[in-house]
Amino acid sequence: MTDKERIDFVFTHLRGKGFIRSYRDLAQKLGMGAPNLSKAMNGNPLYLTHSFLMRIANVAKDYINPDWVCTGEGEPLVKKEPTPILSTEYMELIKQQLTEKDNIIAEKNATIQRLIDEKNRLITIIGEKLLSDNTN
Repeated sequence: MTDKERIDFVFTHLRGKGFIRSYRDLAQKLGMGAPNLSKAMNGNPLYLTHSFLMRIANVAKDYINPDWVCTGEGEPLVKKEPTPILSTEYMELIKQQLTEKDNIIAEKNATIQRLIDEKNRLITIIGEKLLSDNTN
């Protein structure tokens, strides 16, 4: 596969993944002007350089194998590792820790509510005292 065919593949794949919508989007991600990108995409050897391939490989690295972009060797698509499934024991430990934290939060909320109630009680007492002092 030629350099041009590989960058066409990269563009099509990135667009299919929703990473870009147009040449202009890709040019922006590459930090270059759309006219220069267009010249590279059309295979102009003054613009379709190894440096350009490295830049596009870097931008596409989450989707496309950078070595493949630059050399044509290897598989084109990045193989994502499957997300590991957490063990039941680990999930139970997390659940226990969350329950403990919920209990601590509940205790702190109860303390806050007691302090608010005490503050309100004292405000009432002070207010009543001020009223009785003013009427005497």
